[in-house]
Amino acid sequence: ERCGGHGTLGRIAVVEHLRTGAAVRRAIARREPLDDLRKLAMGQGLSTMRVAALDLVRRGVIALREIPWILSAERMAEEPEP
Repeated sequence: ERCGGHGTLGRIAVVEHLRTGAAVRRAIARREPLDDLRKLAMGQGLSTMRVAALDLVRRGVIALREIPWILSAERMAEEPEP
């Protein structure tokens, strides 16, 4: 009743965040391959979903067992260094 039947009351968003700069905007405009764009973004300070989710686990906001429900297998893999 409190969440209007949507089941979303109290949920926490796990998101990636990147403040885009000129280099990232140029790479997007050039339609760089996704892997190259992701490496560039990592070097420019991309905060990944994996890092965000693990931070929430460390802070006790979510349980470690919830990670597979939140992240795809691809997102659970450790990101390569930029």
